[in-house]
Amino acid sequence: MKKSAPIFVCLDPAPAYKASGAGGNLKQAAKWSARMELGAPRPQPVAQPSTAATDRESFVARVREEFAALVGVRADQVTVEFRVSY
Repeated sequence: MKKSAPIFVCLDPAPAYKASGAGGNLKQAAKWSARMELGAPRPQPVAQPSTAATDRESFVARVREEFAALVGVRADQVTVEFRVSY
């Protein structure tokens, strides 16, 4: 089976006359749900103004601040360097 193959999961409870091993009734266990009418416009994702560079910079800044707090020094006393070994 390909990684991109769709997987269908029954969310509604299976009627008693159609008992199967597939289970179902996951809708009852869901923390939230949203009903989408057929043909309704799809909600647009919220645009993220960040770029890969700003994501990387904010990640490094967060690591610097958290590590500084962990060891009890100021963030400007911490240097962050990541290395990848193959």
